[in-house]
Amino acid sequence: MEFRSHEGKIIQLEVKGCSFSESELVSSDLVLISEEDFRRLFGGPKDWATDLTLQVKNSRELSTIALKVAELFPDTRIILRDEILRTYDAIFNWRGGMMIGHSLGALLAFHHLRLG
Repeated sequence: MEFRSHEGKIIQLEVKGCSFSESELVSSDLVLISEEDFRRLFGGPKDWATDLTLQVKNSRELSTIALKVAELFPDTRIILRDEILRTYDAIFNWRGGMMIGHSLGALLAFHHLRLG
């Protein structure tokens, strides 16, 4: 697949596999690339990161850990998994509603043409 880098150069990346998940929320619109390819596409120094994830064994501690991270790094935006799932659910429901609206509009347009 071809991508345009932050410098405007075309970079070709090879698809090495596809991940199929039971949940669309995990796999839809997701591309996994190596750190090296990410830096080729978006630039940035090697000691710099845009997104980090934490895996917590005790789910009851999520809020406490999120609060501690926010205290240590006040410019950080903390997003919990539940928030992501709610957002994706809202987006997919919105997309579905848009598709129904477009399909209904097309159906009515063709029906009108047939009658006219």
